[in-house]
Amino acid sequence: MIMSQKKKSEILQCCICQNNNHIKKFKKIDNYEYVKCETCNMVFLPVDCLHSDSFYQDSKTSISSPKSLNNKHAIEYWSIPHLYEKHKSVFQYYFQERLSLMQKCGYKKGSLLDVGCGYGFFVDFCKKCQIQANGIDVEKEQVAWGINNLNLDLKAISIENYMPDSTFEAIIMADVLEHLWNPVEVLSKMKNILSEYGLLIIQVPNLLGFKLPPGNSWGPPHHLWQFSINTLDRLLSKTGFQILLIQTGVLGIIGMYERGGPTLLEKIYIYSGKKLNIGNRLLMICKKV
Repeated sequence: MIMSQKKKSEILQCCICQNNNHIKKFKKIDNYEYVKCETCNMVFLPVDCLHSDSFYQDSKTSISSPKSLNNKHAIEYWSIPHLYEKHKSVFQYYFQERLSLMQKCGYKKGSLLDVGCGYGFFVDFCKKCQIQANGIDVEKEQVAWGINNLNLDLKAISIENYMPDSTFEAIIMADVLEHLWNPVEVLSKMKNILSEYGLLIIQVPNLLGFKLPPGNSWGPPHHLWQFSINTLDRLLSKTGFQILLIQTGVLGIIGMYERGGPTLLEKIYIYSGKKLNIGNRLLMICKKV
């Protein structure tokens, strides 16, 4: 889930250039005007509108409302208990794929932190793989569910306020960075709580340029940042990380199953997005420089 603290009455600046000296209007999505930094090509919303509670309520509505499901720009949040149980094999297929990619980059099942863990499904998967896994999230009810039902080591706290006792061998931030007010500050903190040879795994929507499916899931106003491979690379380099692996995939695969698919066209999307590196979900694994 989203892990961010709202800062009222402030104008959001380009997270790479850290100023708004060269920005222009980029695209209007659902009455929200995204801007683009002409210096680094970062696309973002200049004003933070909502906080995590509103995001969570909108996410639940997007799952239950057919009208919302027909809005290709809306956020769809599928990682809730009854859907996880219903599509457990699908979730765990992608959990294993993520873990395998981490191991390909040198991860050896050391201590792990899942930032924005939600109910803790990935933490539970890691725990069953004999990994010492922890999770944090601002959603107190979700954290409590993970503690009470899965006996997980979770904590209800924002990443900005989190102060661990020790470093981690791996930190996961899946669908989190695009929501944060200050990605530079948070990534710098990740660097400090990551072990010397630890890995940072970032997953974000990849929405610029030609992507599959086309034009899907801009997510305004909750997605403050619209990353591309180039802009995420620049942001990670700025905060002292070196990229080891890049992979793209397709957003909303659980939604495809819920709608009766994946259809043949959707299967082509999934295959092409990963094979040709043009999917609208972007995964990067990196290490400290």
